[in-house]
Amino acid sequence: MTEVFLSIDPAPDSDAARVAEGAGFDGVAVAELAHDPIVSIAAAATRTERVTLATAALVAFGRSRNRDQV
Repeated sequence: MTEVFLSIDPAPDSDAARVAEGAGFDGVAVAELAHDPIVSIAAAATRTERVTLATAALVAFGRSRNRDQV
């Protein structure tokens, strides 16, 4: 079976994951762009019930404690 994922708006307050779930997507992926994808996935988890949540790109070595304290 093929799973269909949608790359969504990484903003933590985005309702894109809920909309994608309602449209029948199997999962959503969040890239690390302007927002922390882990926070966005946590927010999406509170708004969805069945979709798989994933990171599309997570840069481990580019992170600094100072950047994450914004």
